Amino acid sequence: MNKIKTPPNPDFRPLYVQVMEIISKRIEKGEWGPGEVLPAEPKFAEELGVSQGTVRKALDNIARKKIVVRRQGRGTFVAEHSPDMSLFRFFRIVDGAGKAVMPQSRLLKISSSRATTLHQRMLNLQKGTPVWKIERVRILKKRPVINELIVLPKKLFPDLDRLDESLPNTLYDFYQNQFGIFIHQARETLSAVEAEPRDCKNIRVERGFPLLEIRRIAYNVSGDPVELRTSRVYTRGTAYQITLR
Repeated sequence: MNKIKTPPNPDFRPLYVQVMEIISKRIEKGEWGPGEVLPAEPKFAEELGVSQGTVRKALDNIARKKIVVRRQGRGTFVAEHSPDMSLFRFFRIVDGAGKAVMPQSRLLKISSSRATTLHQRMLNLQKGTPVWKIERVRILKKRPVINELIVLPKKLFPDLDRLDESLPNTLYDFYQNQFGIFIHQARETLSAVEAEPRDCKNIRVERGFPLLEIRRIAYNVSGDPVELRTSRVYTRGTAYQITLR
């Protein structure tokens, strides 16, 4: 366990922020698995050389970020991505009545490639870095409505192609359970685009048909980008919905 820095290399951030970073990195490295209980606050305090109150504040803030779950009288547990939680936290497509709907997925293929200039920029990769490409279609009410391309760094997802038959409908719980990668947050950019040949084939629209493109970058608990997802959506009868607070 890394202790809090002391001079001659001082870290001027508040102590609880430093503790947050240390614990988050240990979770990212898989020291505790999904649903596993973390050491008690006094144990952390002793290891880090800080007060128990500092540890408590750090864990409370990590819990607000949904990386851990605090359970009264039981302890602090690593958060788990369940299929439903993954879907409805990160999937914003609703039906015509504004109701959240459960999409199904049809895997088209998993292929290996080298990072393009776009992949390098979005995922902070070096030129030529090996990546996986997952191509699939999302289906709502028996109609294919989303043409999806997912790009992942190969080094983070070894042997992904061998798991194609078990690739689930929701992926973020799969990333956590299979590869120890917890998706903490995502940033999406929305654009209006025209259907291209691959869209025409996969979601049955005419070339040039207007689609909504959602480009998402997903980040792990350390804030590193680990997934680039491009979803091209047929929006007739559906909408993108988000609640602002």
